[in-house]
Amino acid sequence: MSFDIFAAGTPNFHFSRDNNPDDDVFSTAEVLNILSALGPHRNQVGLAIEETLAPDNFLNALKKLAETEVTHLFNSAAGFLALQKRARQGWIAISTRETHTFWVDTTGFSKYTFSPGSNPGRELFKAIKKDLDNTDMNNWGVLRMIAIVMTLYKNHLKENDHVMLSIELTN
Repeated sequence: MSFDIFAAGTPNFHFSRDNNPDDDVFSTAEVLNILSALGPHRNQVGLAIEETLAPDNFLNALKKLAETEVTHLFNSAAGFLALQKRARQGWIAISTRETHTFWVDTTGFSKYTFSPGSNPGRELFKAIKKDLDNTDMNNWGVLRMIAIVMTLYKNHLKENDHVMLSIELTN
């Protein structure tokens, strides 16, 4: 399964990417390919892992590490946007749409403002969580792409720009 993302923000920021993978495309074979490409010490590391961990436990640990990194990226991106000079007057709006073949699409809309902003990452996640759940977009791939878009947007902004970002997700 995949989803599309489109983002627009002030001033003149645009991002679009179709067919983004969510977490169901990662397979054991892909993880093992990555492990085999770690370099010259791979054999010793691989033997040590095989001796101390069962394969399922190791793969679960890798998944947890990836989930932690995505969460950290999301939290950091929201925090860096909140540090902009004019963030207090700004917002992030996220609309979600799950398309259905035989019935009406399921939609959601969330808007997060940076004020009071004691923990922007957590506050943004709380604002969008319900709509992500309702439109079947509550997966690591969606959270990862939102974090990437926020990071690209932050890098696009100048010091005195307002933070106004709209993100549309469709699956």
